[in-house]
Amino acid sequence: MSFFTIRVKHLAPTNVVDNVGRMLITVEEELSLRVYFSLDPNETERYNNPWQGWEQIIDRFPDTVRDIEEMNKQLQCSTRCTSRNGVR
Repeated sequence: MSFFTIRVKHLAPTNVVDNVGRMLITVEEELSLRVYFSLDPNETERYNNPWQGWEQIIDRFPDTVRDIEEMNKQLQCSTRCTSRNGVR
């Protein structure tokens, strides 16, 4: 028996319906958001080449490619967002 099955088993049917309804509203709200980022040329280069400087790590640990890409892209976006807010 899975964790989900156990949790649902302890919920009254109305709670399940309410929770699913809230989940659908949240998903619709999240999908309706549009976000645009503006990066300068240097930031764009780092965003488009997130593996640059990580070649030796990737050669040694090929499974890290996705994590390195995600980390560097998020870093570029978050750095830009915080610098626009004067935190940088």
